Amino acid sequence: INVTMALTNGEWYYMTIKGCNPAGLCVIASSDGVFVDTLPPVFVYVKDGEKECYHNVLDVKYIQQPHNDYVSCWLVEEPYSGIDHFEVGVGSAPYMYNYMPMTDVGLNHTIEKHEFLAGINNTHVFTTVKAVSRSGLISFDADMNGLLFDTTPPIIGLVLDVPSNPNNMSYGSDID
Repeated sequence: INVTMALTNGEWYYMTIKGCNPAGLCVIASSDGVFVDTLPPVFVYVKDGEKECYHNVLDVKYIQQPHNDYVSCWLVEEPYSGIDHFEVGVGSAPYMYNYMPMTDVGLNHTIEKHEFLAGINNTHVFTTVKAVSRSGLISFDADMNGLLFDTTPPIIGLVLDVPSNPNNMSYGSDID
């Protein structure tokens, strides 16, 4: 049997067959169904942050303690078949995974980074995540905008108290 029909995304389809013998005895059987999902998961947001990462937390660009409380988090929409798992990689440039290769992290929406970032300084770190739906569809890679790890304090420069007119030295402030 060849059936041609347009299938709608997000719908279940079942096949029911009725078979009858020449004596008129019939039996009916139905399939367990097939679900149509043609849309890959879509990321709502991806963020780097400290400690806990929620949708209302700002995405940070700098961090001073790369081994303490650093997380990346994401939220994804997959209204039809749901998420099977996420894959995450971490590196020194977008889509480079030299700190952590792409790794299946299950259904975790957050990854904490500790050991593999110890000792780095003055370095950008980029996290890339992809979502795989239960129907096997893969999202576009979502790349965090990067985070600069900087554990060095600022260096104090030379501060001079010089009035605008050196010929008129007096006590007080001279603000231009």
